[in-house]
Formats: sequence, structure tokens, C-alpha cells
Amino acid sequence: MGRLRCFSVDIILRYNSRDLNGNEEDSSEFIMGVKENIFWKKTYTINESLEDYPGNSIIAQEEMQFCLSCGWQNEERTLPENYFSLRVENIVAHEEKEAWGKIENSLLDICRTLSLQLNIHNCNKQSFQPRVQWENDSINWSAKPYEPYENLLDKLSEPVEYVDQNGMKHICIQVQSKIGMKVSTSCILYGYLKKNEFLSLLNLEIDEKMKFLIEEYFIALGSENMTSKFFHLFAIIEFIEKEYAGLAGANKLLSAENVNEMLQEIKGKLDSEADKSKQILSTLKGNLNRMTDIGRAQKLANILNRMKICNLQECGNELAINKGSMQKLIDLRNHYFHGDSGKENEKLLKIDIAVAELMEICLRVIQYKISDIQMQNEINE
Repeated sequence: MGRLRCFSVDIILRYNSRDLNGNEEDSSEFIMGVKENIFWKKTYTINESLEDYPGNSIIAQEEMQFCLSCGWQNEERTLPENYFSLRVENIVAHEEKEAWGKIENSLLDICRTLSLQLNIHNCNKQSFQPRVQWENDSINWSAKPYEPYENLLDKLSEPVEYVDQNGMKHICIQVQSKIGMKVSTSCILYGYLKKNEFLSLLNLEIDEKMKFLIEEYFIALGSENMTSKFFHLFAIIEFIEKEYAGLAGANKLLSAENVNEMLQEIKGKLDSEADKSKQILSTLKGNLNRMTDIGRAQKLANILNRMKICNLQECGNELAINKGSMQKLIDLRNHYFHGDSGKENEKLLKIDIAVAELMEICLRVIQYKISDIQMQNEINE
């Protein structure tokens, strides 16, 4: 497997800063950064058996260093470049592939966090939908000997001589097991994003449901196809419709008793095979139980309003979150998901506008969930 080495890597994290509706020659840009340096540490463990010295191993507590910075387009250092430069140091591994495996999840977290943060401060989501990703071609590795490992090998290889009771001379190697090591690390993020906001988002402990929301949003940012963006964003909408159904303010039209009475009456009039009758009754029961005194659009608007998402500011225009605006999104969803021809195409909301609205709505849903998690953490402390 070879010797342990201490790797460092430089990576460019780039995002699309250009106007989605512009052309290559004449296009506006959206660029952001942070004003102060940000440092954080990530701890990991090394437990390495020494092949040439059976029964001996290195057990080490390590702290990786990340350094994230941005360049400047002018000497006054007021206009940042449209990418970040990331340096990661003190990655202890045998080879580059192993070192990459130790940082890849952290890189994904950083890219997701920066993407989320950029879009939190993006007031024109119709024109700009930046998603931060690393450039594979920019990855540049360097390595040096890992000193604690080398020192241990040197110590193990030092011969010790002694003479036994029979007068025979022996040369042996003394072994010391369980050598502990610690390497310090740090990370710098330079630009105009808020330090505390970045660290708070990066270190937030989230559950599988929150991971789903962030991942769907992150995928939508990276997709070039508007329909694909729309699908991923509407998955977030459908999630909150189920997860927060209690906020919809809807009342069932029929009680369980009413439903059963209706099904019994229908059952007596069915003249189909047993399997078909069962399927028909099951479908009817589900539909009848789901019927409420308000429709889907109003329920969705109520849920969002109770999340304090009452209006959107997009490109200087204000959009109220109400039954009408939600119905337009639902109509477009039905058109793409089911090929619903009930609405004429020219009356449907344009998909790029719908995506821009959903970008803002879904981001604020994620922010609502983040605030909920942070509040719960404060209560538990």
C-alpha cells in the first residue's frame, strides 16, 4: 500500500454568474463573496496497521485544514472573481485517490452551502441561478512525508543489541504501539458572504428530510433544462403538502361513517368482477377520504402563508402567495406531469417564470426548516 503521506490540494469552485437569458457577448453577471476570513476544522481518525511490523499500528486524531478564498478583478479588491479557490491541507493518506475520498463529502457540503447562500442573497432568480461546483481540471495535488509516520518507522527500525545468558549476541527491534498524533487545520472563505451565516449552515445537523430538500434544490440549480428544474423544485412543494398538511386549514367534507355508507350503496350497484369491484371501491374510498372544503391551491397557499411566506419579490415585482398564484403553478405541474390538455398552452405560466418563483419559494421553505431546527437545538441545549 505504500507509506502514509500528507497531501494538500488546490481546487477551483466555480458557479455560473452569467444571465441565463443573455448571450455570450453581452450578458450581466451575478457575483458574491465575503469580507472576512473564515476558519473551521474537521476532525477525523486514522487507524493504520503497519504491514512490516505486525501487531503495531498508528491511531491518530487528525484535523483537516480547508482554505477557501476568492480572487479579485481589480487592484482595489472591490470586485471579486466569479469563482472560489479552495485549498485543503493535512489530508493523511497513501495516495491521491484515498485522499480525495476523505474530502469529497466535505467538498459537497461546501458546494451545497455556498450555493444555498448565494441564492439566499440573489434577488433575481429568473436571470441568475448559481450552483457552485468544483472543476475537475483544476485539481492540483502536492504531497510531503507524514512526519509522525516517518518518525515511528525510524524508531521501529532502530536495532537494539544485547547478549543472552548463553553469551549469544542478538539484534532486535523495539516496538511501541498506539502512537497518537494530531495535525492542526484551518479554512479560509474570502469574499462578501457572511461568515457566521456560512458556518451556521455548514455545521447544521440535519435529518434525512432536510437532506432531501437541500439535495432537490441543489440539483435544480445545476440542471440546464427548465423542465428538469421544475420537476425537482415541485418535489419540494409536494413534500411540504404532505409534511405540513396540518397547516393547510382544510376540513374533510365527509366523515368516515359517511364514506362507508356511500361505498356500501355503490357496492350494491356494481356489476363487475370481484377484483375489479375491490379496486373501484378502494380508489373511491381514497378519493372520498381526501376530499376537503378547500382545493389544493388554497391549501398550499395556507401552508406557505403560515410559514410566513406571503409574497415574493422578484425583479422588482411583488407576487402574492395566494390561491390564484398557486393554482398557476399547479396547472403547469399538471400539464408537464400528466399532459393535462385542460388548459390552453398560452394560458399557462411560462416555465422560466415558474422556475424563478419556485426557486424563491423553495429556498424560503428550506430557510423555514433551518430556523425550526436551530430553534429546536436552542431548546435542547
